Amino acid sequence: MRDVTNWYFKLDKFHDLLKLWLKTSKRSGFSHLVINSIREFLEPPVVYVKREQFALLSMLKEKLPEYSLTDEDNKPSVTLTFNSVEEREKACLVFAGNDIRYRTGKTLVPFRLTGNIEWEFRRQHLKGWMI
Repeated sequence: MRDVTNWYFKLDKFHDLLKLWLKTSKRSGFSHLVINSIREFLEPPVVYVKREQFALLSMLKEKLPEYSLTDEDNKPSVTLTFNSVEEREKACLVFAGNDIRYRTGKTLVPFRLTGNIEWEFRRQHLKGWMI
């Protein structure tokens, strides 16, 4: 085992720029699939909790960061919307520690640029892929 320094591209810092680009891209001939995929990632951080676990969720309200709740009758889950990814992750730790099943929605998170593989290994194996 050894310490590793990873570099991240902080995609969440470009939220406003991507939202502006999305508005102008409709006129630029981009596929609807591309536009819809990007739009999904620009949504606020959410967690979906199955409706049958709603009573457990209510008991944990004091332990959770601030959120807004959306409860649509025709959906199998309730939606908790958080102000930040960090708050969503804190809530996920509370859910996991209390056996609440959940899933997170898509949102922009930092993208790791580096990993645990030596750079020499990467350079040799990516040589044919580099332009």
